[in-house]
Amino acid sequence: MGMRKSIAAAALALGAALLGACGGEVAASGNVTRGAASEDAVKLVARDNEFDPVKITGRAGEEVTVEVTNEGDAPHNFVVEEIDVSSGTLESDEIATVKFVMPDSSTEFVCTFHGGMTGELVPEEA
Repeated sequence: MGMRKSIAAAALALGAALLGACGGEVAASGNVTRGAASEDAVKLVARDNEFDPVKITGRAGEEVTVEVTNEGDAPHNFVVEEIDVSSGTLESDEIATVKFVMPDSSTEFVCTFHGGMTGELVPEEA
């Protein structure tokens, strides 16, 4: 009987997770992993209604690694719509590592949950 309850509970949890995905979860896209990055990553903190820092620099055309940490109480994400990159939804205290190629021109990054929570990718000359 214990095994059946476990299977039923797992099925309910999976169903709830799938339903939850429709109600505000944002999927990850691009080269994204959960957890902390190596030492050379840019550290980006999402707090309620702001990013710190609001500007990320790197050489145009080179790969950039950004470690995104949600230090706020609300869910946040790191999204660069122009290059189809998203950390996916990060709950409070969650961390994601996002790798992408720095665009050739200044490009906005946002939290899609909070309007006005923005920053900028700023390419440097090679």
